[in-house]
Amino acid sequence: MKAVWSEKGKPLQEGLALRREVFMDEQHFSYDEDELDAVSWHLVLKEDDGTAVGAARLYVEQGTHAHLGRIVIKADCRGRGLGLVLLKELENKARELGLTTLVLGGQTRAAGFYEKAGFERFGEEFYDEYCPHIMMQKKL
Repeated sequence: MKAVWSEKGKPLQEGLALRREVFMDEQHFSYDEDELDAVSWHLVLKEDDGTAVGAARLYVEQGTHAHLGRIVIKADCRGRGLGLVLLKELENKARELGLTTLVLGGQTRAAGFYEKAGFERFGEEFYDEYCPHIMMQKKL
């Protein structure tokens, strides 16, 4: 498994394709790319053969927070612990940048996964399009 990071503000095409596959094709969101892509570092998790199996982005918020987002694992690769590998890579990047807190707005149905990785819920549930989300954070 190999983690590949982009330069800040330069999304990797494999990551964008994987995000579209999961968020738009599978989960039926009407959009994926947004203005935050231009201020984010982008991560793609690849198999040894180069196949993209996971993606995420990270941007700095409030000077101390790593805001994580667009976290995806390819459908046929789920259940292999790759989500935790992706989160560990994001955490390492945040530490490298000198950030102290990880924050994300996760789909409520995935909150248990994030809690197992050390995140705690905060705030009220909210909707992104039709899908319930909850804010979560982890102190580094």
